[in-house]
Amino acid sequence: MIERGDRHHDIAAFFGVNQGRVAEVKDRKRFAEIVSADHEELPPKGPYLTPKTAWLENQLR
Repeated sequence: MIERGDRHHDIAAFFGVNQGRVAEVKDRKRFAEIVSADHEELPPKGPYLTPKTAWLENQLR
C-alpha cells in the first residue's frame, strides 16, 4: 500500500493502528522481513472510515 502511494493515515485506518507504526514498517524499523504484496492482493485504495466516523455517520441517518 505504501509503494502504491496510499497515505499513512489511510493505511493505519485500514489496519487499525497508528500512523507511527506504518512509518516504522516503511522505514524497516519493524517487520523488516515482510515483503510487499502483489498489487492484486491489496485492498482498494482508501480513505477508509474509522470506527468513530462510521458511528457518526450512522447517527446522522
